[in-house]
Amino acid sequence: LDSRLRTAVANSSSLTDLAERVLAKTPEGGFGTFIAGNPRDLDRPFPLEADWQSRQAVTFQGRVAYLRVPAGVDIEPANVLRTKLSPPGTRQTPILAGVGEYDWNTTLVLPAGMRVVQLPDAVRLATSAGSYTASYIQAGPEVQVRRRLVIERDVVAPDHYQALETLLLAPIDDARSVMVLRRADS
Repeated sequence: LDSRLRTAVANSSSLTDLAERVLAKTPEGGFGTFIAGNPRDLDRPFPLEADWQSRQAVTFQGRVAYLRVPAGVDIEPANVLRTKLSPPGTRQTPILAGVGEYDWNTTLVLPAGMRVVQLPDAVRLATSAGSYTASYIQAGPEVQVRRRLVIERDVVAPDHYQALETLLLAPIDDARSVMVLRRADS
């Protein structure tokens, strides 16, 4: 995972260009930039953050909006985990799960005149393949979204595939979670 992120940053003409190409593929769109460490310094962890804005992120239906929690500027969104899923839901051979830790941390800043009516439920899941947690916390106009996936097995035997599938589906499903917003004047 780290090498794909480093390659994307190293091969981009600018961090702003990279961010805007990623955002162009999202429903929210918008404009922004990445803040990144040196992608060629393999002696250090590779920090990658983004800052973005979108005036089109929320579409109201009357006074209420149902907003899928935006992925924003995410080079490796949760849906890429689908490549590790088996179409029939079973395996005859072991699968390379790839030990790793995925962290998706997002701070959403709501514009004036909007309030949160409902946040998605927190998620806590542990299987023999690893764990997934997600939390949604509102503090004033900000909503903190913290998601963490830990895959603990590099190779998963066919008889343990169901635990891996359950684990991988958790962030995929959670990435589609919805916040309910209302205009503050209603």
